[in-house]
Amino acid sequence: MDEAEAPDAIEFSTRLLQLIDSGRLTATYKLAALTAIVDLCAELGAPDTLSAREVGRRVLELYWPQTSPFTGDERGELVLRQSTMQSDILEKLARFRREHGLGRRAGPEDAADAAPAQWRTLEADVIATVVKEPIPRLQRFGSGAASTEDRFIYDITWDEKVSKTRVGQAEFDDKMRFRPGISDLLGRLGPLLRPVLQARWATEVAKRNSDAVDDLQLSDFLFGAERVSLQRVRGPLLELQERRCFYCGGRISGTAEVDHFIPWSRHPDNALDNLVVAHDRCNGAKSDSLAATDHLAVWLHRFRDESATSRSLADLGAELAWPRRSPRTLGAARAVYLPLPTGTPLWRTDRDFETLDRTAVHALLVDSVTHPRAQGSG
Repeated sequence: MDEAEAPDAIEFSTRLLQLIDSGRLTATYKLAALTAIVDLCAELGAPDTLSAREVGRRVLELYWPQTSPFTGDERGELVLRQSTMQSDILEKLARFRREHGLGRRAGPEDAADAAPAQWRTLEADVIATVVKEPIPRLQRFGSGAASTEDRFIYDITWDEKVSKTRVGQAEFDDKMRFRPGISDLLGRLGPLLRPVLQARWATEVAKRNSDAVDDLQLSDFLFGAERVSLQRVRGPLLELQERRCFYCGGRISGTAEVDHFIPWSRHPDNALDNLVVAHDRCNGAKSDSLAATDHLAVWLHRFRDESATSRSLADLGAELAWPRRSPRTLGAARAVYLPLPTGTPLWRTDRDFETLDRTAVHALLVDSVTHPRAQGSG
């Protein structure tokens, strides 16, 4: 892309914030769809197009953890309202969870195993709803008759009048075609945009559940890292790492902590490639910081098809039925690390940080690691 074609990041960000803040939302669908688009742009490395159906799948993944009952209400557990519609995406997913006895930490993979045929039908319905509703409406400023549309993010060939039946047909063109440079900006701005989207999302949910919500608990409930239990992978990862801390290399004799190498606050990813075990003190010291270059180099061995670690993770993923989404995880790492300016502090150990060297990080993430083969979408 020529430099002259690149959109101005500040101008684009301002326009996007205006879009997020404009109009009256009847549901949180737009915020979920935009979050899904940002995540996919980060993971796929500035794609020219996105599949709207894939955006719909990602929206389902975002909503699924929010369908478990919220316990902040002293009167008992309830599923938080996120729409004015009688039967919306969240209610349909919550009903499926209840009918099949799926616990608080059950993931979409567990739902698919519980009732495969019913889940496929529900998944298709949710995807069609996203393709039909928020995606055509997402670039509208204001609400009602006074709204205006500015397709400054992407173009599509359908509008909200398209039927769900039509969306489900194989020949339906679901491509979202990005304006020049926009998907690259969305991917690079993802770590900044996501907290803004989540804050607006939490605000909308709080408005609809003002009689039941404790604001201090709400954001963690909607977006927190512990919505899926990592207990099942703790022991196997510890054995894979020969009972040594991923960061300091020391022997782990007590409880091992499962850490998200790319912090959850930067990009939510519970896939196997993003999980490592560490000492409690190392995990606590790293917290939400990005790991230093030496740690990054070791971690990237997971994405080399010929490495023993990669083969072991593949076997572990198959044994545990735990998703291993190597292209997505590596794409997210590139989106998080590569835009950082030289001098950004990266965590090494305890209270020790190093300053980021853009050349070294680029060499690791771009020059020395090829795009891995797809290893399952979970």
